[in-house]
Amino acid sequence: MNNQEKNLIEEALHLFGIENAEYTMLRHNENISCKVSVSDKTYSLRIHCPVEDFNTNLVNFGYDAYERFQDEVELLCYMREHGFPELQEPVAGLDGKLIYRLSDGSPAMLLSWIPGRTIEEAEGKKYAKELGKLAARIHRSSKGFSGRRIAYDEQLIDRLFDEISSAVNSGHISPKAGDICVNELKMIRAAISRLKEDKEQYGIIHADLSFGNIIVSDNGLIPIDFSFSGFSCYAQEAGMLQSNYHDEESRYLVLQGLAEGGEKIDEKDAELFLSLSVLLFICAQHGRYFSEGWFSEAMERWCNTLFIHG
Repeated sequence: MNNQEKNLIEEALHLFGIENAEYTMLRHNENISCKVSVSDKTYSLRIHCPVEDFNTNLVNFGYDAYERFQDEVELLCYMREHGFPELQEPVAGLDGKLIYRLSDGSPAMLLSWIPGRTIEEAEGKKYAKELGKLAARIHRSSKGFSGRRIAYDEQLIDRLFDEISSAVNSGHISPKAGDICVNELKMIRAAISRLKEDKEQYGIIHADLSFGNIIVSDNGLIPIDFSFSGFSCYAQEAGMLQSNYHDEESRYLVLQGLAEGGEKIDEKDAELFLSLSVLLFICAQHGRYFSEGWFSEAMERWCNTLFIHG
């Protein structure tokens, strides 16, 4: 933990009326996330402060970080009242605010802590069907939410087109890889236009259900970190869930879990949106990883396998 991170955390805790707390950094990607313990209480603190070269503007285009935190809190409260009371509860500061803007402009939120553990990759397969059911529960409990969230729509895909072009022009990916990515994005854009017309296939999705964002608790599986939640096709959630797995059986079990939760997702649509999860990563982080050997190897693998449809 560097001095900047430490200062932001301590400033945020002071605004929430928490002094002399022990805190542990959990991760720092688009947000600083840490565990806070004081007396007999434990909390989760999140501060929006993306690491260098992590481009979140593609998804959050024209959407202020403070507003996103406010709307995320509104979504959590809505879902807690509509069938998912186990979700983290937003915690107010001494003056009643749920979101504070720090001195550098970064918004901060404090949430209740969910006791439990995250899913280990080695045990992921046994949870595949349950993750599908969890996704369906997220969609049910957020149905009818009318607040503002990220839109995973055609306009987002258009921004990804531009970012792929930028990655090619910067030499971060090859022109051939760029062409393959663009062709994949065209198919994804067409799928979005088709699927969003079905209200039973469209609504709020979590959009980041990696194993690290799912808590195995006494109350079952609980999702955390709704930073990237937004309006999209439920097939996107299916594909992004499948991206946790490399074997076809586990990916099938994800769809089966969704079906048991009341959502029938076409396998081909899920495959397209699995590609979108990778393309979002490429577009957001090529500036951060282009010089590392694993990134060029991964680009070649994605272009020769995932982005090729029979």
